[in-house]
Amino acid sequence: MGSVAKEEVQSSYTFFNRKAELERLLRILDNAPLQITVLLGPKDTGKSLLLTHLRKLWNSDVGRSTLAPMVIIDMCLNDCSSPDAMAAFLKTELGGWQRRVWSILWPHTMGTRKLARSIKSFWESIEHVQSLVAIQGIINSFLTQHESVKPVIVIDHAHKLAKAIELGLFSDEEAKQFFSEYVAPTVGLTLPQDWETSVWPSIFEAAGGSPYLLKTVACNASLDDGECATNLLAQAQDLIDMEKVNLEIALDLGEEEGWTRAELAGIVKAIVQGGGAVTYKKVVAEVFRWQINRANEVVKRLVRNKVIHVRVLTRATKYRDMPAQHTEAGAYLMATSPAAYAAMKSGSYLLYC
Repeated sequence: MGSVAKEEVQSSYTFFNRKAELERLLRILDNAPLQITVLLGPKDTGKSLLLTHLRKLWNSDVGRSTLAPMVIIDMCLNDCSSPDAMAAFLKTELGGWQRRVWSILWPHTMGTRKLARSIKSFWESIEHVQSLVAIQGIINSFLTQHESVKPVIVIDHAHKLAKAIELGLFSDEEAKQFFSEYVAPTVGLTLPQDWETSVWPSIFEAAGGSPYLLKTVACNASLDDGECATNLLAQAQDLIDMEKVNLEIALDLGEEEGWTRAELAGIVKAIVQGGGAVTYKKVVAEVFRWQINRANEVVKRLVRNKVIHVRVLTRATKYRDMPAQHTEAGAYLMATSPAAYAAMKSGSYLLYC
């Protein structure tokens, strides 16, 4: 006998029970559609079928399907093997939403027609865009203008996501494209012709590939008088200076918060020497002399106070901002942001080791 695809077997059955789970999911997504919700369950318990049925229920409500479009990305069925493939899939889904919205909203009031026009304009702006970074920028801009629209993105078989797409911040080239093609025009900045050599290195040192920090630099620079390049350099340096102050405060108040000046300075030195990250094992050995309980307590307090960040590297995950030399699976200590790492590299804190 020939084999039957799992999806075909599932679709031949009527959806049974799970009423409580569906009602709870609907309540969560209605109240906070943009938050991250994780659906957990053993293998082959019907999680994918539950999500498919959830979308049918969601789309049966005109209000939900119009202002909170649901997109289900199945990592087993959809080609999401690269950012370009993910961009193509998102465009297909958003195109279907735009056509549904037009047919629902256009015949009604002036207010709904205005939103329908805006959604159509949004679709036309991404229709021929290939870059996932550019699409993300356009989506963010649209959602900022229309707070009533709250899309629901569902990723099925999300454990495969780490194998398909690198996680973390934008690369240098992606960040540069995001900054020049989306951020600067959005806030009204006209970049100088030599911006890639005159100001970008300083911006990237402070903001790295963080979309939030890149937007912060541009927004603050647009509010200043004077030349664009001068303003951008000043704002990038402000980010680093602010993190220097935060680090100095953490050093000074460490005794009150539960760590010593030498312990924090030792961790900072290890992160800098590691090119931006250091294994937790190395910190336990060199900073805490194998006093594991003490190391656990201090690191926990530093993370809680947002002084450092802990990241777990596995064989399945790949982080763009993790230094290339670090390939061993395990826990790593890092700065909380590119600006914080730039502050750590200033060197004055290493004198306290």
